[in-house]
This record gives sequence, C-alpha cells and structure tokens, in this order.
Amino acid sequence: MPPDATRVSGIGDDMLKGQPAVAAVLPDFMKFIGDSVLIAHNAGFDLGFLRTALDRNGLAMPSNLVIDT
Repeated sequence: MPPDATRVSGIGDDMLKGQPAVAAVLPDFMKFIGDSVLIAHNAGFDLGFLRTALDRNGLAMPSNLVIDT
C-alpha cells in the first residue's frame, strides 16, 4: 500500500497480508451489489477503483444508479 494511500485510508500493508486478491472476491462483490442503488461519499473516487478492477478482470461496469453524498 503506498504511504499516501495509507495516510488517507488508514489501511496499511499489515491489514492486507493474507487477504484474497481482488480478482478472487470481485465476482462475489458484483453479485452482492446486484442492481442495488450504490450510495457513497465521493462516489466517483470509489467507482474509479471499481472500474479499474473490473477492466483488469474483463468485467463490465454495472449500470447501477449511484448517489453521491
């Protein structure tokens, strides 16, 4: 985890050790959100990470309604 990202998120390398790769959990996450409305603070930021992960794994970005708080 880059130090700048750790400062923003509070998530460090120690928290990521032993966790599954994004590719392993992404299909389950997509099933979980289904066609639900996605609500997030600064949603565009989060959706950028989701879009990148989906692209890297050959999956399409969902068309869910997104509400940014």
